[in-house]
Amino acid sequence: MNQTFTTKAEESLNKVIDAFQKGEVAERCALATFPMPNIPACEWTLHNRWLALIQGGEVDCRGFRQWQEAGRNVKKGARAVYIFRPWTKKVKDEGEDREKVVCVGFSPIPVFAASATEGEPLDYEEIKPPDIPLMKVAEAWGLRVSAQPFTERYYGYFSGREKAIVLCSPDVSVFLHELCHAAHARLNGGLKGGQDPIQEIVAELGAEVLRRILGSEKDTSGHSYSYIESYASKMKVSTLNACLKVLRETAEVVGLILESAASLTGERTTLNISQEEELCVRSC
Repeated sequence: MNQTFTTKAEESLNKVIDAFQKGEVAERCALATFPMPNIPACEWTLHNRWLALIQGGEVDCRGFRQWQEAGRNVKKGARAVYIFRPWTKKVKDEGEDREKVVCVGFSPIPVFAASATEGEPLDYEEIKPPDIPLMKVAEAWGLRVSAQPFTERYYGYFSGREKAIVLCSPDVSVFLHELCHAAHARLNGGLKGGQDPIQEIVAELGAEVLRRILGSEKDTSGHSYSYIESYASKMKVSTLNACLKVLRETAEVVGLILESAASLTGERTTLNISQEEELCVRSC
């Protein structure tokens, strides 16, 4: 790897950490997201949405009749996923002359994911990834970038096995976070399963550095800081110490992304060394 890129990334990292240390961040707030479409799952409990996601990989799951009403049919041989319906009954409220409704149990309900159906197009299928800087790097690495509605479970994810980045938010930081995961995987030959604190801090800190290098508006929401703060607490260290712990590793991740961008000659979005130096001074 070109050492110049790693060095410049480390310089920007130090400026980001310095901003954190001085408290130059605002209160946390949610990222903008692609809205949840008008689907039956909107009326489900969050628990049932998660069950659908875990089993079917997507939140839009419906029963046979619901899919038929939408002009689609379940494919032959498709497997159902299961959510739970509560069973309720009315009982007399002791001490008061009235009845109340209580849950007495649950029963499984089979539903099918949208990908297990065919027929009329769905309204939200037209969601496209936003035009994000460094998208060409993902493409050069053989990664498929797609978008889907927000599921209340994640803003986006990177899958090394599927060679894909899925975005549920148009916020540039979400894409940069997942691209950092992809770079980290390339450097280490893969990632640990689950949300490993070190990997998450590297990805979020790297995304903040890249966003500043690209000249994007600074993170006045404080989301990056609060995200890193949550994983630092799992490591039982301060946010600043957590950043310092992964400083070199994050610099290598950012350096690899910048090097890959610079190698894509002929692209107007590609950063060269002089452009990067200028943007670092202007945006950090």
